[in-house]
Amino acid sequence: MRRVSILFIIFICALINLVTSVYAKEGGTNKLGLLSKSYSFKSVVMKGLYFSIGTFRFIENAYELRMRHPKFNPLIVVVNKKNKSYFRVIVGPITSQNKMAVKNSLIKVNVRDIWLTEIRGPIKVFYEKTKDKNSLILNVKSKIKKSRSKRIAKAKVEARVSKKSNSIKHHIGEVFVDCEICPKQVVLPAGDFVMGEANGGLTEDAYAIHINIPKSFSISQFEITFDLWDACVADGGCSGYRPSDEGWGRAARPVINVNRDDILSYIDWLTEKTGKTYRLPSEAEWEYAARGGTSTSYWWGRRPGINRAVCQDCGSIYDGEKTARVGSFSSNKFNLFDTSGNVWEWVEDCYKANSYQTYKMYPEPFYIHKSSHKYENCSRVLRGGGWDVMSYGIQSSFRFTSMPRLRKNSYGFRVVREINQ
Repeated sequence: MRRVSILFIIFICALINLVTSVYAKEGGTNKLGLLSKSYSFKSVVMKGLYFSIGTFRFIENAYELRMRHPKFNPLIVVVNKKNKSYFRVIVGPITSQNKMAVKNSLIKVNVRDIWLTEIRGPIKVFYEKTKDKNSLILNVKSKIKKSRSKRIAKAKVEARVSKKSNSIKHHIGEVFVDCEICPKQVVLPAGDFVMGEANGGLTEDAYAIHINIPKSFSISQFEITFDLWDACVADGGCSGYRPSDEGWGRAARPVINVNRDDILSYIDWLTEKTGKTYRLPSEAEWEYAARGGTSTSYWWGRRPGINRAVCQDCGSIYDGEKTARVGSFSSNKFNLFDTSGNVWEWVEDCYKANSYQTYKMYPEPFYIHKSSHKYENCSRVLRGGGWDVMSYGIQSSFRFTSMPRLRKNSYGFRVVREINQ
């Protein structure tokens, strides 16, 4: 009887081991940890070039992006970076013949985080169990067919390079630069909007008020980048200050570790170089631009969504770790990028919790009444949120404050260039 019991226990242990090994092989426990039971994977040998359009820590986020663009037949594969595993959404295979067509098609549907990657050898392709995995795997071997249908509308005209004086009219929606190393500026229309929230927002310092923007103005299409800042330094401007990039990379990433004095030195250099009037946006101008004509919490809707921006819980690969290259995500309806997340953006206004109720000159900047001089050392407003805050902090109405001399690796800015219409 004892022998029978021992044999029975051995049999049960062997059965558990067999089930565990099968589960681990087909979408169960692996280096990624325990997957949701809704998903599994199959190892496939792939060879070729693919466009990566998003990388995520969680498969649910990757699958949401995949379902958002079904016409490209995206695949979800696993990649390893610095001993961490991520889910990557890819489109392909890409050839020299279809490369530009596929890329332009992706851009046309507001996919901005596009990277060309090469895959050689076996790789795990993930799928949702409720879907047909065989049809998904077959897509690996198929090429994206070129569309034979005629385009309904012509492609948008490339950003214009303008060296015209302030007396020359700029058209609403026009993108221009005043010099080769100047920021791209977008011309925004005059208009009305509601600044703030009906309930005052999370910190109850942004009770909704009606604002009129009496004339058009231009604002940077992207946050000011290290490329632009380093060009200023190389040209003898910006007080020669070269801010740290924290080892994340410079080039097209937003410049960080800059305070108000640093920014004013950049603006002075721009103004002197171009003969045009550059400045920081006022708080009202900034929110008008960031909302892009919308009234929801985020310019894209009421919820933070997935992979719309960089914050602590926005679903991007950069969340809570570092900045992304400017323009990695979709633009708002004013054709402005990264107005939510990535870096906090300095604006001109002094901070006061009840300024919306006491100040009558918006959209002009608000200053502390003790000294109306704009270089006064008051606590200043920052907007837009950064890579280091939760998604509620990247709402269009959210206000933050900091002393003007503080430099942080989540602080950046964009500029206004005044125009005449």
